[in-house]
Amino acid sequence: MSLIILVKQNFRAFTLAHGSIGFGFLLIGTGTWAFIGGTIHDLAYMYIVTLELYLAYVTYSIMFFEQLIATFKYKSNVGFMIYLADSTGYLGNVCILLFKQFGHTHLSWGNFLFL
Repeated sequence: MSLIILVKQNFRAFTLAHGSIGFGFLLIGTGTWAFIGGTIHDLAYMYIVTLELYLAYVTYSIMFFEQLIATFKYKSNVGFMIYLADSTGYLGNVCILLFKQFGHTHLSWGNFLFL
């Protein structure tokens, strides 16, 4: 991701950021396929999905927002958008963990993550 700074055209860098996000979700799909097929265990699936979501998130929150501002020449900074994305993500994580803990689900973490 650090090499994207070498791309001088803002729209091309914006497109590359989209490709990176899509690649991360493609890897999540591959991990899900392996989990459904029984190739990987619940815990490995959870680690794979978490890693790929993090990689897509970092790309989205840093590169995507910066390139969005640069491509469309908005007079702004990236701080508010990153804060908004972070706070929404943290709230979602807390809600998911509270539901898993207190929602009377009898699923393993891997199956819970899969659903």
